[in-house]
Amino acid sequence: PYRNIVIHTGINSINQHRFRKSNSYLLHSLEAKCRNILEVYPRSKVFISLLLPSRSRSLNHHIAEFNHGILDMTCKLGNVSIIDNSIFGDLLSDEHGRWDSRNDRPFNEDLFPYSALIPLL
Repeated sequence: PYRNIVIHTGINSINQHRFRKSNSYLLHSLEAKCRNILEVYPRSKVFISLLLPSRSRSLNHHIAEFNHGILDMTCKLGNVSIIDNSIFGDLLSDEHGRWDSRNDRPFNEDLFPYSALIPLL
């Protein structure tokens, strides 16, 4: 009955400091969920969104590692593809993944002028 199933990923589990699970554990859990979905709905197409960059340089390292793991997983599994929204993080932040929170706008306006954001917000 379901032809397209979208799984949105987020940084909640990656951003935990005290009880943070490893990326390999989280990727294994995500892969198990995808396998279960494909077992129940074998004709469906599963789409997984990649994580967006954050303002934290150390967290961005974990995010990039997790996204690479998702890419590897989609190559292994059939009927699983990615949705790459991570490009917006590059457009809306500087080279370190930061957002100008004081002015509530991107640091780099050359690539994505602030005036172009107004219709999106």
